[in-house]
Amino acid sequence: MKKRYKNRCICAVLCVLLALSALPLTAFALDDSSESPTFRIGSVQAAPGETVQIALSVENNPGFIATMMNISYDPQVLTLTGIENGTVFPDDVFCYGGSMTEIPYKFLWIDALHTENYTQDGTLATFTFSVDENASGMTQIALSYDAGSTIDVDITPVAFAVENGTVEILSGCTVSLDANGGVCGIPAITAYLNEPYGVLPVATKEGFTFDGWFLADGTLVTESTICATADDHTLTAHWTADTVELVAKEGAATVIDPTNNFIYGLKFNVTLDDLTDTYLEVVGGGSIVIESLQIGTGTVVNLYDSTGAFVDAYTLVIFGDVNGDGAIGPDDVTKVRTLAARLGDDESAWALTNPYAFAANVFEDEQVNQTDVGIIRALAARVNGIDQVTRQTYTLD
Repeated sequence: MKKRYKNRCICAVLCVLLALSALPLTAFALDDSSESPTFRIGSVQAAPGETVQIALSVENNPGFIATMMNISYDPQVLTLTGIENGTVFPDDVFCYGGSMTEIPYKFLWIDALHTENYTQDGTLATFTFSVDENASGMTQIALSYDAGSTIDVDITPVAFAVENGTVEILSGCTVSLDANGGVCGIPAITAYLNEPYGVLPVATKEGFTFDGWFLADGTLVTESTICATADDHTLTAHWTADTVELVAKEGAATVIDPTNNFIYGLKFNVTLDDLTDTYLEVVGGGSIVIESLQIGTGTVVNLYDSTGAFVDAYTLVIFGDVNGDGAIGPDDVTKVRTLAARLGDDESAWALTNPYAFAANVFEDEQVNQTDVGIIRALAARVNGIDQVTRQTYTLD
């Protein structure tokens, strides 16, 4: 009988609470000490335009089963967009409604059937606010509760201290983004003191890998780096030159021999345009430079990276072109005879590491000899042609 009587009394209190929901609430405050039962609104920092969540919590909870509250705030700064029940009360005893634009905004918890007080400390509710784009300074979120309707299972009022919350609107600084020779579609971002920089754009630069954004003192800044100043400042892109490589053009049979850095597989009378359009390609953003006006066996191709730094040198070889004029004729026959006879004191002249000797070795038998002389004589006479990749000869029509 006693339990049923209490339930009827609590139901009566519920009716009173619902009736009171249209009335302003009064806050009952205790001495603000760390041991006092307390309803507390959290405090946060936020940037203009951000969405924040702020918790309403209970601390040093002596136990209660019902309360009615409201919150007030500056609608020019904050807009309430959501409210969720916390962990102290079950969801089915949490009541709220009406337009979220109403200030103060009212809500309540009441459990007329529960026979024990809710004594857990923790989150009563979580509010979601959007911060106005033009907001600045500090704004308060004030909490009030009705002292008479905050009761325990014995329908005895329970008193709580109240601690209001604040939203500190962060003052942003302009962070200019210096692409340092690259391209970045965003010239500047806004950052906030003691807050992460947030998402940073990626800059691009042909022939380089983007290493990130750096402060003037060389500190790398990522999206999680905390902004340590409220002053405007600049982040500068740092770059590492890509690995530059000289390769055969797609679809070309060009051979780049890494042993001696010889390039072959070219046609007779090759031009500079032929080299770059048909035979060779630079990957990694570099370039090639040929200083010789005449292109043939012995022509040096210099490779540079995207910073203009020298990378490597290669030498062209055209099989049968022993004098370096890019074609084949009687002078090449004379040159190959000299190499085959080993005339002179310079043994390096007929070594196959020498591009002219390599071009003369059309028979590919590891030395220049009379067989090569005969083949080159036939090439010079236009009796035969030669495949510049395989060194296989064939009869010309």
